[in-house]
Amino acid sequence: MTLPFTKLQALGNHFALVYEPDAPAFDPAVLAPDLCRHHLAVGADGLLVASPSELADVRMRYFDPDGSEDMCGNGLRSVARWAFERGVAPAEMRIETLSGIRECAVLGPEDVRAEMGRPIFETAQLPALASVERLLDYPVQVNGRTYPVTGVSFGTTHAVILGHGREGPHWAEDSAALEVHPLFPEKTTVDWVEVIARDHLRMRPWERRLGETLACGTGACASAVTTALHGLTDRRVLVEMRGGQLLIEWADDDRVTATGGARTVYHGAYPLAR
Repeated sequence: MTLPFTKLQALGNHFALVYEPDAPAFDPAVLAPDLCRHHLAVGADGLLVASPSELADVRMRYFDPDGSEDMCGNGLRSVARWAFERGVAPAEMRIETLSGIRECAVLGPEDVRAEMGRPIFETAQLPALASVERLLDYPVQVNGRTYPVTGVSFGTTHAVILGHGREGPHWAEDSAALEVHPLFPEKTTVDWVEVIARDHLRMRPWERRLGETLACGTGACASAVTTALHGLTDRRVLVEMRGGQLLIEWADDDRVTATGGARTVYHGAYPLAR
């Protein structure tokens, strides 16, 4: 028995997408740890499951390689690319996600624009265990070093750190420690940010349950709103990551959009254990 899938990538964040009507019955929480294995299977940063939706043009679910369900910005743009190319949705579409309905648009052979929702700053909703209303430059200590953390969620938790150690010798060990810090009961993605200009950031993500990735869509959004909150950038900013760039726009109605590349890599069929 084989499972049809599509491999997609958005700024080097890569995914295996399965369309439920085409597939034999499967449990995404079980499939993701198997399918996402690098070198031993398809290899991916996560599993995307697309299906028909009663509320939008298509429904998206995203699973980390450990089987946990989450939200993913680059995955959202990848689903939009797939849905348009597959003929499931028009170029301007609505996608049902874990975080609500998101409006997306395929702008050409490369770029896809996706609505990412409104940023969440409230500590309890991140979630984080601190007796403050918001984490704004909140001091967090790991491995004998203290970092000012700003907490933001776009359906998944982010700890944004401005101007500290994006390329430093302790980056990996401190990122790993921050990911599982007791402050964050559901773990957190850590976004290390350097401000280049009022319309330009550099960001290096350490994603929860994944480690370092080439790009993170929700992390780019979290970084952009954090620098704008600090008065360091405008509300329209280019976020540069190792896998490429995302244009993040934070509108006056508080909604954030992300525009950047998303492409199909190949189609395949994965053998399922009987």
